[in-house]
Amino acid sequence: MRSELGERIFQEIGEDGVLEQLASALYYMSSIVQLMKCPRSRKENLRPMLADEWADVLMSAGVLGIELNPDACGGKLISWAKAIGIEVGDEGIKGPPGALGVDPRGERGT
Repeated sequence: MRSELGERIFQEIGEDGVLEQLASALYYMSSIVQLMKCPRSRKENLRPMLADEWADVLMSAGVLGIELNPDACGGKLISWAKAIGIEVGDEGIKGPPGALGVDPRGERGT
């Protein structure tokens, strides 16, 4: 659901304008991530830039009316773990919720 301000921005620049902002933020995020493959001292200077672009991505999603799907996030985390060889079982059912408060069983959103 869009905020009132988000709706006003959307009405002013339209979907194409918001998508352009999103594309720009994703491009700069990708560039910053590539730069972060550097010595630790430089990484610390890049983190605020990455956070700023991430804020643009979240803002763009909000203006577009895209809401976070916790099931998809949990599923992505499970898929990521499996892809790098981390065994994922039923431990999440008995323990506390996983990342983002999502049940990490891997049965949903994978």
